[in-house]
Amino acid sequence: MKTTSYLLCVLAVAVSACSPDSDNDTTNPSNYLPLTDANYWTYDVTGTAEGTSGRDSVYVANDTVINAVTYKKIKARTPRVGFYSNLMHQAALRKSGNKVLATGTNSFSFAGEVPINLSVTDFVVFDSNASENTTLDSESGTNTQTVSDIPLTLTYTISSKAGGHYSSWTATDGTLYQDVTVSKYIITLKVTAVFEGVPFPITVLDTQDVLVSTLYYASGVGVVTTNTNIQYQLQDFSALGITLPIPQSDSQSMQEVLDTFQVAN
Repeated sequence: MKTTSYLLCVLAVAVSACSPDSDNDTTNPSNYLPLTDANYWTYDVTGTAEGTSGRDSVYVANDTVINAVTYKKIKARTPRVGFYSNLMHQAALRKSGNKVLATGTNSFSFAGEVPINLSVTDFVVFDSNASENTTLDSESGTNTQTVSDIPLTLTYTISSKAGGHYSSWTATDGTLYQDVTVSKYIITLKVTAVFEGVPFPITVLDTQDVLVSTLYYASGVGVVTTNTNIQYQLQDFSALGITLPIPQSDSQSMQEVLDTFQVAN
């Protein structure tokens, strides 16, 4: 059964740690991510890949100050199974008007073998006022890794986009939510490799959206469902006798559905 406390008050959309500026007006009646200390959400996680099903718990831990700005520190209990709990763990969130901004570093494991450190600063993960398909934010970077003695260069872009809005929306477990707004989190990746005897880098993965996660935010509740798809297709070099150190392709999906929660705004 889902549980929640009565809302003590209604703050601006996607509130986080308050800093003393005009971002903290309370005129907006919606709050799509209540970030009061001790708020928590538990999720039932179902994934198509081995080891990606279970139960996760995400909670608001405490205030944290970064470059003289106050954020809310988010943590997730171990073990963490789902994409959302791993994304949020140790993230620092704050509110700016109708937006939620995230600062922190996370790791995405490409092909299950190549970790990529993803760092963002005040990255817009949600905006309740944005029109559908609007790009909210985008940050790019480069990682280098050596896998099976083959140097890889991974060029990534993290982007977020606004999704649709629903006056009412029903989750897969049958729970009906009111005032739901969608946001998407996307990782786009290009990979080049240097092979012995070849004097220039070879593109082994053309630019592709390797991860797309769709998050459903319910007013006064928080994230109620996350649908994540991970897929990629490498170039085929078998005719040239080149063996790549990672699987040729992959496709998997995961869903995280809110079970219990407790929020105060």
